[in-house]
Amino acid sequence: MIISRHSYSFLDLSVKMSAEKFLSSPVWRARMKTYFKLMDVDKNGVLTLSDFEEIANRLIQLQNDSSKNEEIREMCHSLFQYFMAGGGPVDSNTQISEEDLIVNVAKTV
Repeated sequence: MIISRHSYSFLDLSVKMSAEKFLSSPVWRARMKTYFKLMDVDKNGVLTLSDFEEIANRLIQLQNDSSKNEEIREMCHSLFQYFMAGGGPVDSNTQISEEDLIVNVAKTV
C-alpha cells in the first residue's frame, strides 16, 4: 500500500475557528471552569492571591532546589495578576469569580 501525502487530507478538512468562536465555545468554557475549580485551593468559590500562594508553597515542597523558592512565588503571583486578574494591581482582597476568569483569560489569548 502506497501512502501519498494526500492521504492526510483530514488535516486540510479541519475546521478553522476564529478566536472569538473558540473563546465562546462550550469546550473552552468547560476547560476554564475546570481550571477554576482546580486553582480554587480553599474552595471558597473565588480565586484569590492566597490560593496562588498556596499553589506556590506546594510547588516549593515538590522541588529539591530551595534557591528557586522566590522564583516560584513570583511566578505564581504573576500568573494570578496578569492571567487571572487581567493585569491590574492585586492584593489580598482581590477576588476573581469564575466568570471574571473566563473574561480575563479570553482577553489574554
